Amino acid sequence: MQLDWNKNQTDLHDHYKAFGLESVALRAKELATLNQFDHESWIKLCQSGLFELIVPEKYGGKGSNWWDFTAALEGLASGCGDGGFLLSVISQAGFIRGLNLLGSPFQMEKYFPRLLKGELTATAIAELHTGSDLSSLRTWAQAEGNNWLLVGEKWNIAHAPTASTCLVVGRIPELGKRDLTLFLVDRNHSGFSSGPPDEKLGNRTLPTSWLKFENVQLKAEDILGDPGDGMKALFPILALQRIYYGWMTSRLLLPVLQDVLCFLEPRSSFKEPLLKHQHVQRKLVDTLIDLENSRWTGIGALHQLLTGKPTAAMQSSIAKLTGVKTCLKGSRDLLTLLGSNGYQASKASYLIKDALGFLTVGGTEEMHRISIFNQFMRNR
Repeated sequence: MQLDWNKNQTDLHDHYKAFGLESVALRAKELATLNQFDHESWIKLCQSGLFELIVPEKYGGKGSNWWDFTAALEGLASGCGDGGFLLSVISQAGFIRGLNLLGSPFQMEKYFPRLLKGELTATAIAELHTGSDLSSLRTWAQAEGNNWLLVGEKWNIAHAPTASTCLVVGRIPELGKRDLTLFLVDRNHSGFSSGPPDEKLGNRTLPTSWLKFENVQLKAEDILGDPGDGMKALFPILALQRIYYGWMTSRLLLPVLQDVLCFLEPRSSFKEPLLKHQHVQRKLVDTLIDLENSRWTGIGALHQLLTGKPTAAMQSSIAKLTGVKTCLKGSRDLLTLLGSNGYQASKASYLIKDALGFLTVGGTEEMHRISIFNQFMRNR
C-alpha cells in the first residue's frame, strides 16, 4: 500500500497545484457567474499531459499508473479553487478507466486520441424518475437486425451540453434479468439531443443538462464490455469516481484555510489575538483533522480498489461520504471565522455552494449508507 508520494509524484502534485492556482482559480468566479465551462483551462490541462498518465502508450499516452495520476489530481484540487472544474476532471478520469478496463482495440483507437486532445465525455446514469438507482432505469435498447435502437432520457448529466461522447447506462430487456448494458453514444448519432446548461446554485462551471435518445441506431462496436454485464462493468468506474469525489473535494479547503489564517493573524478580540481563542483554534483543528481523515480514507479506498479487495465498494462509499462532509463542514466553519467578510464574496462562500452539490454527486448520502450497510453484511 502506497503511504507517500515518491519524487516523481511529488513533482506532479506541485506542478498541477501551480496549474490550478495560475489558470483555473483565476477564472473560476467570473466563469461561475457566466455559468460557463472553463474551456481554456481544460485544453491547457489536456495539453499538459495529465490524462496521458492513464492512457496506454499505444494510444498516445504515457502508460503510467493511477497513483501518479492521483498525485497530480490532488495537487490540482489543492490549488484550483473550483469544484465544477474538479468534477469535470474526475468524470473524465472515470470514463478513461472504463475504456482501459473494458474497451476493445477499436474503441481505444477511436476515443483515446480524441480525449487527449480535449474532447469531453459524459457518463449518463441518472433519470428524472429514479435518480441514479440502477435497478429502476428505463433507458433501453432493442435489436434491429445487427444493430440496436436506443430509447430513453437522462437527467442532470455532467457535460451533457458539450460532451462529444456519452457512456450511457441502459437496458436490453430481451436479455432477461441481467440486462444492464453500457452504450457509447457520439453526439453526431441521429436521434441524440441535449438541453442547455442548467442554472445551479454551485458548481456552475460544470455544465449539466438532460439527454434524450430517440431511436439512436448503435452497432455492436458501440457497446462497452459485454451486453448485460453493465452492473459489473460499471463498478470500477463509479468506485474510482466516488473515492475522488470525497478525497479531492476536501482538498478544495486548503486555499480557503490559508485565506482564513491570513485574515485572523492580525486581528484581536477581547484584547487577545483571535488565533489564541479556543473557539477559533477548535474550528481550525477540527478542519485539519477532517482533512487528514478524508485523505487517508481516500488512500486506503483507492488501494483496495486497485488491488481488487472485496471491500472496495464499501470503502469507496465511505471515502465519498467522509470527504464531502469534510468539505461542507469545513467551508461552513471557515466561513464563520471570517465573520461578515465570509458572508460576502469570498473563497469560503464560493466553496460552500459547490460543497452542497457534492452531497449528491455520485449518489445521495442515503444511497451510500444503504450500500455501506449491504456491503458490510455481505462481506461479514
